[in-house]
Amino acid sequence: MYEKSPPNCLLVNPRRTPLDDHSLTDENDDPVELDAEAIIRVAHTMTISDEIRKKWIEHFKDYKMKPLLEQFPPTVFELEDEPLDQPLISKVGGMNINGLVLSGSMKKMGYVGGPKDPGEGSFTRYVKKFPSSDIEVNIQFTGHTLYLMDDDVMMGHVYFTRFPNEGENEFYNRHRRILLKDVSRILLSETLMQLETLAGLKISEFANWKSVFRSWNN
Repeated sequence: MYEKSPPNCLLVNPRRTPLDDHSLTDENDDPVELDAEAIIRVAHTMTISDEIRKKWIEHFKDYKMKPLLEQFPPTVFELEDEPLDQPLISKVGGMNINGLVLSGSMKKMGYVGGPKDPGEGSFTRYVKKFPSSDIEVNIQFTGHTLYLMDDDVMMGHVYFTRFPNEGENEFYNRHRRILLKDVSRILLSETLMQLETLAGLKISEFANWKSVFRSWNN
């Protein structure tokens, strides 16, 4: 199945499974031939119909294939309580999580410790980079130092930023934040799904958490 987006650029939803003989099939197991100029991108639940999504899940089962990533999650996550004309998500804000547990969970989800605070030497956000989109996902928390990883930490806001310019200090990134309305719905949904995982790790919650992070976001 082909679609043109943007115009003059032929995109292929890669709902085609490479077989042992390097041939490609569609969701009905029919052979597919790609044009020489076709550009392949990863498909997602939000780019296909539910009928095709279910067919592909069955297709993977028939071939006993385990996808490298969950392309077709059954649930699409949308922002419900956040205005879209600002950059901050408060879904996990105020949740207290053990530092080592948080670190392990972040690593499993593909995040790394962000740049260190020039003054204190600790890092206060986890970052996941998407180079093809020039976007980083940032998850704030009260911070880790090398020797205090096992302490409980408090979660702050989540936001998206553009990559820093060459030579720019990566720690200061408020000016690079992206309004939520300008973030891809797929990236937003995947990030919110990961925040659900973090919410399941909370030990307790601090109601007045925004006062802790106010100076970071103004």
